[in-house]
Amino acid sequence: MYTKGQIRKGEEFYSHSITDTYFSARVVDETEVGHYQAIVPTLRGRAWITGTMNYTVDPRDPISSGHMLPDVWS
Repeated sequence: MYTKGQIRKGEEFYSHSITDTYFSARVVDETEVGHYQAIVPTLRGRAWITGTMNYTVDPRDPISSGHMLPDVWS
């Protein structure tokens, strides 16, 4: 939303859902991560763990460390 100009630095975004839960977010600062533009956000709200999941990796998998679309769609 910040990148799209929908909220400004310091402006609070507030979301209240139909299940009566909420969260708010605010952009506190701009920064860079490597060569990428980024923001420093602050978030407020509540959350509950609804499940857990385990991933396993086959050591023979040639893309087990990940890939990007150009790697497979040239």
